[in-house]
Amino acid sequence: MGDNLETVPLTFGNGEGAASNVFAGSFHSCVTGSEGGLACFGYNALGQS
Repeated sequence: MGDNLETVPLTFGNGEGAASNVFAGSFHSCVTGSEGGLACFGYNALGQS
């Protein structure tokens, strides 16, 4: 892992926002932005989008 992990670009609101909350499950994580918005990423074995 470490340097082999891909980065996940997060852009919230007008592009100036920052991550304000992180929610982690067993196989996924979601991030809310300080300017609104939501981004989720994780295992995706069942074709979630």
